[in-house]
Amino acid sequence: MYKSTYKFKLFLFADIEKEEAWINAQRHKHLYLASIPIGSILYRFREAETDFVPITRIDFREFKNKAAYENYLSLYEDGDWYHIYGNRWNGLQYFRQDNPSGDSILYSDEDSKAQLYLRYAKYLVTLFICFLPIILNLELVDLLNFYTFKSAYLTPGLWQMTEAKFWSAFAFETPFALMRIFSGWLLVILVASFLLGSFINWHRYKKLRDEVANL
Repeated sequence: MYKSTYKFKLFLFADIEKEEAWINAQRHKHLYLASIPIGSILYRFREAETDFVPITRIDFREFKNKAAYENYLSLYEDGDWYHIYGNRWNGLQYFRQDNPSGDSILYSDEDSKAQLYLRYAKYLVTLFICFLPIILNLELVDLLNFYTFKSAYLTPGLWQMTEAKFWSAFAFETPFALMRIFSGWLLVILVASFLLGSFINWHRYKKLRDEVANL
């Protein structure tokens, strides 16, 4: 019977290389990626039952239609790559090599890998441009408009309550207050991560492109 292990890891800044390295580092514990319940946050690993521990690779693609997506999957399936996670609308695609004698890399040349980083950089900067007006309209960049600790609790007269009545009301509303306090910050961090992730992937693209040009 397969033994599964769940691991939580947040890859906020869209770093494919770092995420892929972390996933494959679990192979030293004889674990391989089985599924991703929540993208770039929660991962399910399975213990390998033989000496062979499958390796995982991450790709990024955008597809014009369903047929293009299916052809893309078929191409890698022919090379014994098992599609773990991703869909036609999710640009990140995760593959696992289940054949011990199969290829361990998705891209056979540096130029193709450079194009991967370029595609992802363009996608992330597009997300940043789309979300930036939302932040500006909500005035989230104005820190004076953020909730303070006390103002996040909206129960009338909460701070004048005493004893058990106070603690009961306080405990009930605390989860909602925390959401009010941090939701704005989380949105700002998320949108900023799109921009930073774009820079990270653009830098990797330029580095690989220069290496190819100097060959």
